[in-house]
Amino acid sequence: MINIIKSMNYQTRNDIFTVITYLIAVIVQFAAMFFAEGNEPLTYTGSDFVVYMGSMIPVVCLILAFLLTCRICGWDYADRTLNYEVLSGHTRFQIYMGRILTSILWCVMGFLVISFLPVLIFTCINGWGYTLSFSGAILRYGLMVLLLVRLVTGFAVLTFIVRNSYIAMVLGYVWTGVSAVVYFIMEEIATFNTAVFVGWMNMVQVFTFENSINMYIDGKDVTVFDGTISGTFLLGTVGWSLLVILVLLPIGYRVFRKHDLR
Repeated sequence: MINIIKSMNYQTRNDIFTVITYLIAVIVQFAAMFFAEGNEPLTYTGSDFVVYMGSMIPVVCLILAFLLTCRICGWDYADRTLNYEVLSGHTRFQIYMGRILTSILWCVMGFLVISFLPVLIFTCINGWGYTLSFSGAILRYGLMVLLLVRLVTGFAVLTFIVRNSYIAMVLGYVWTGVSAVVYFIMEEIATFNTAVFVGWMNMVQVFTFENSINMYIDGKDVTVFDGTISGTFLLGTVGWSLLVILVLLPIGYRVFRKHDLR
């Protein structure tokens, strides 16, 4: 499996599609920052960036998950690479997990670099600030990694079903839109928070900040947001995400295994 992961990493690293995907994610995040209302972007502290630009982090994750996963898991159906891997002595499980793990690696690392690097830069320039506690930010980034892995496994299953990168990308985009509509319908009829059942909306709620107070700190009026996450939401996010991942991984393998690799 290590050799497959190395091969997939090399292939992904030298693919122009990977560069384009990362570029789109970067543009989306920084464009939102410079068009945001309120404080001048260059005056942001690290915590300001997390709070005021946090709404773009789920978008970055979604772009990386459905574009890179569909590409990595589906591009070898167009040639005989999968057959060659089988003939080289690799099991189907190794071939399957090699692509899953490569997708997770590229999506998670891309997310951390694209979303966390600006926070680091603004922290170095203007300090961390008081808008959000550091522990609150770290908790949210940790949850986003788990939710991103959840999205990757879902898009991987979709790709293995259709066996075509580009069709999977289109269907993944549609799937995301439909899931958002389902969430809003569920919210209208349910008496509890249903966001944890819809990965995309779960991401949105992780970086939604509502409770805040105005404080006078170091001679300035500062808006401080509550960085805590309720135990119910935290356990629901972690528990449901792990369950989805553990269910989708064997389903994806079953789909992959039964298909002819021609």
